[in-house]
Amino acid sequence: AGRSGTMADVDAALAFLAPDETGAALLARVLTDPMLTGIPFVDAHGALRPGQLLEVCGVGGSGKTEILMQAAVHAVMPRKRGGVAFGGCEASVLLIDLDGKFDT
Repeated sequence: AGRSGTMADVDAALAFLAPDETGAALLARVLTDPMLTGIPFVDAHGALRPGQLLEVCGVGGSGKTEILMQAAVHAVMPRKRGGVAFGGCEASVLLIDLDGKFDT
């Protein structure tokens, strides 16, 4: 009985130490092109990467919604269309309004 408990402990330790992702998956995730927001003071402090979650907090009237909307617009705009450079990221955006206060 003591041996099977030890084997279970070893199996649990090996499962804990198993990598969550391969080196190739890590590099693919880390080396993706950053998504700029189009807001210079935000982009200067570090760009977003696809798949990241961003929470913006602040007092009412501090510009949280404006910053998020600007970032969303910049994310979905095309990089270039018809020979005109828009500088967008051609990405998808999901906004979740938890308190139902976004204007429609």
